[in-house]
Amino acid sequence: MNDHHNPRSLIPTIVCLLVLPTLGTAQEVEVASVDTSGSQQNVAAAKPFISGSGRFVVFESTGLDPADVTGNQIYLHDLVLGQTELISINNSGVVADSAANLPRNLGGRGVTDDGSKVIFSSDATNLPDTDDNLAGTTHVYVRDRTAGTTIRLSQTSGGIAGNGTSGTNFEFAIASDGWGALFNSNATNLDPLDVDTTNISYLHRFSDSSTNLA
Repeated sequence: MNDHHNPRSLIPTIVCLLVLPTLGTAQEVEVASVDTSGSQQNVAAAKPFISGSGRFVVFESTGLDPADVTGNQIYLHDLVLGQTELISINNSGVVADSAANLPRNLGGRGVTDDGSKVIFSSDATNLPDTDDNLAGTTHVYVRDRTAGTTIRLSQTSGGIAGNGTSGTNFEFAIASDGWGALFNSNATNLDPLDVDTTNISYLHRFSDSSTNLA
């Protein structure tokens, strides 16, 4: 694996940027946590991530879409089009039947640079196409906005759900160019080489849907 596709590159270095406006121009502040109709609501929003392109913002909130009746969910706001989209849905467009969470802000990456993929975790039972999610077990997912699909990452390369909790402490991240994602899990069936029952990091590659020890 070359450096560009090194699993370690999925966890970016924390960088603080001070952006100074051009002399004579004014800074603008825009509210990203608006509902899907474009209206600002009196609800909290948390854990925002902005894409590398600067166009997309993902965040957690509640009730910004009429379909969101199950608690904290994931949203994406397009700063160019001014549109907000519910992300934590299944392939049929149905919202997760339990709360969803973005990764930790410290060191994680929640959205690809082009905004096409968003990573999140949830213990919902209705997100995968299969019915093998155990109730109360948290899995890690990616919403592919281009394909209109939601992919469960915490499963074996053969598509079997992990038999333990994944994304513990919200520790998961997606590559900036969307080639793969890292997540931790205490599942014991994700990789034949895993003989440890403690929390271990796994790498999911989207090109072949493989999940292996990182």
